[in-house]
Amino acid sequence: MNTYPGPQKNWIIPAIFLMLAAALTAPASCADSEYWSKYDLSVKASDRLSFCVRPEFRLTDGISEYTYNKTDAGITLKAAAFFGTSLLYSYKNKKSGGSWECEDILIFDGEFSWKITGLRFSQRNRLEYSLDKETYVYRNRLKARKNLGIFGYAASAYLEEELFYDTDLGEIKENRVGAGIGKDLFSGTSLEIFYLLDSKKAAGDWDNTNVAGTNLKIAL
Repeated sequence: MNTYPGPQKNWIIPAIFLMLAAALTAPASCADSEYWSKYDLSVKASDRLSFCVRPEFRLTDGISEYTYNKTDAGITLKAAAFFGTSLLYSYKNKKSGGSWECEDILIFDGEFSWKITGLRFSQRNRLEYSLDKETYVYRNRLKARKNLGIFGYAASAYLEEELFYDTDLGEIKENRVGAGIGKDLFSGTSLEIFYLLDSKKAAGDWDNTNVAGTNLKIAL
């Protein structure tokens, strides 16, 4: 069991508690609370190439109704120590007005990573093309992660922000700010618990949603 003796510069931990406190005391403008259950299964084909499947399920309307699921599947390539890329197909189902709507999406990712003074940074650039709507969405996510010790156990914590840019509208239509904690359960398996504030632009106004979630990762 790995531990981290001595005091840590765990600036991420206070930030996470502040964000969780904001969620608990959110104003009425945060009209909804949701739970997102994510899974990430990857199988190595070589040292650089992997196949992945990533299902996701969501409970919305105050975590009372099942209204969303999607599955991403494809390949990921670690082209260099500082850069990785992915090509994915996503099948999405969303309940709207009592009926389910499906959407087929092609996804291309390019992600840069680097380290600065004990922090691991990553910037993911994602381009999504909807085969049904024939529209493009560009997503840019910046994440900072730090290894730390929690009650004597090795873990990691992170902060992230992701912007969604609609190329047809020519504007940012969504913004997510989040924080989470991850822990290795055993070899090849880890669990993340996270909170994020999801802000979406509709009719000129921004609607906020509090999201709590888990992400179970399995690498074979």
